Amino acid sequence: MWTCPHCGRTFANRNQTHRCAALGDLDAHFAGCDPAVRATRRHALDGHLVLAERIDSPRFTRIHTFSPHNVLHAFRLTGPEQVDDEFAGWLRRAYAAGEQRHRGPG
Repeated sequence: MWTCPHCGRTFANRNQTHRCAALGDLDAHFAGCDPAVRATRRHALDGHLVLAERIDSPRFTRIHTFSPHNVLHAFRLTGPEQVDDEFAGWLRRAYAAGEQRHRGPG
């Protein structure tokens, strides 16, 4: 694990590329971006999670394996009820994969 000396964030890799910035105002965040970048969708939210293993679920619209511990799972949410316990578990697993916890200590 590596901690950025400037912002204090912890990463799995030394000198991990990131932006040392606190979360801030959305208008400032999107300043200068094409309006399509910020545009909300009327009926769905498309996204993806990168997990350390493949999870087969009909809720994923596409799964792409980049390497054994780097598996992209695409999804489409069409309502807030879809952010349920199962989805929250996948978010936790994606966060753990981002921290490379699957590699174990040292």
